[in-house]
Amino acid sequence: MKETALRNYDVVYFRNDVPTITPTTLRNYLVHNMPIQIYAAPGGFYVKIDGKKLKEEREKRSMSRGDLARILHVSRRAVKMYEEGMDARVDVAAQIEELLDPSIIKAFDLLQPIRLHRMSTRISNTEWMYNFQKEILSIVENIGYRVIPTRRCLFDAISKERRNIILTCVRKYDFSLKRRARAMRDIAMVTGKHAVIFTDKEKRKNIEGTPAISKEELRKIKNPEEMLDIILEREI
Repeated sequence: MKETALRNYDVVYFRNDVPTITPTTLRNYLVHNMPIQIYAAPGGFYVKIDGKKLKEEREKRSMSRGDLARILHVSRRAVKMYEEGMDARVDVAAQIEELLDPSIIKAFDLLQPIRLHRMSTRISNTEWMYNFQKEILSIVENIGYRVIPTRRCLFDAISKERRNIILTCVRKYDFSLKRRARAMRDIAMVTGKHAVIFTDKEKRKNIEGTPAISKEELRKIKNPEEMLDIILEREI
């Protein structure tokens, strides 16, 4: 199947191991219960194969791996690997589906939890952060929060302590900070999380609805509970 033809299908793309789909695909998946089977990867488009089902259907038809390989124009080793769970190109999967059984093709479950990767690197070793960001977030770490840096995002990190998750922005104070603060306020409201902006100057305790804490104030905080109390006091 050509790439141009695949544009009419619902396809999953991955960005940093996170599944990414179009609004149309999301609507088809949630509203119309249309399964998503195709994903994009280096080298083309692929589908996931139910290897156990493939082997059962092949043996049910008294086909050897060699027989199936000749029909699919692939090697016997490829058929063996499909049965062991290797994903198949879309064109090969389409032949398998037509020849054997549609249930051999596995659909994506977009609602399943994403596997988490624990980060071992401390903030001070995060190369792409500015020195001011490293300094502030290192203080937050020392207070007792686990800090997860977020690159190319509206906020610079997620600070977590027990059940408390705080969207964290670190910026030197300037007029452009207001627009970022408004957006962070909206995201915090939608997600039901707290948000905070750490700045270099003690100008305001709240910026456009988002609590603000200066560098000097942060240095005086002794524990996670105290920091959260300040954020709660400054929420509007």
